[in-house]
Amino acid sequence: MKIRQSRPGFIASAALVAVLAILSPIAASGAEPAAYSRVAVPDLIEKASAYDGKRIEVVGEAIGDKLARPDGVWLTVLADGTALGVFVSAGDAASVAALGSYATSGDRVRLQGVFHRACPEHGGDLDLHADKVVKLADGRLTPHAIMPARVFWAAALCLSGAALAALWRLRERRRKNR
Repeated sequence: MKIRQSRPGFIASAALVAVLAILSPIAASGAEPAAYSRVAVPDLIEKASAYDGKRIEVVGEAIGDKLARPDGVWLTVLADGTALGVFVSAGDAASVAALGSYATSGDRVRLQGVFHRACPEHGGDLDLHADKVVKLADGRLTPHAIMPARVFWAAALCLSGAALAALWRLRERRRKNR
């Protein structure tokens, strides 16, 4: 037995299929976040307008201090000689233990989040709001060698400064006694 479909019913079915075909990619893109683009921090700074509002991934060394705020923590990440301010949750910030300074290398981290050229939440600053923080390597002490030549010149300059100060004082005493 053949079922005969009227023309208006066929058009309505075709329209429904077309609407579902159009809406399904939109619904799917809303359900899953877009992939992160890996970007070097210097490129991110130089081409900030191109990455504004995009989901990016950066890798670098956590340096400086953690700045706690009521809604999160500020970290500074250094990569290729360029620093970037990153806003993370308190829980993610807790995973970063060692922060880089002269005496130490900080934890190496991978950060994924949304980049803002002029963040509306943080006074128009350039920043990254990290959704995910992954520690790649622990920080460590940074040994600095003592250079004998620098020690010699430092001692020589101190002695010459002390000698000049003594001569100056002697000169001033002689002037007062005249």
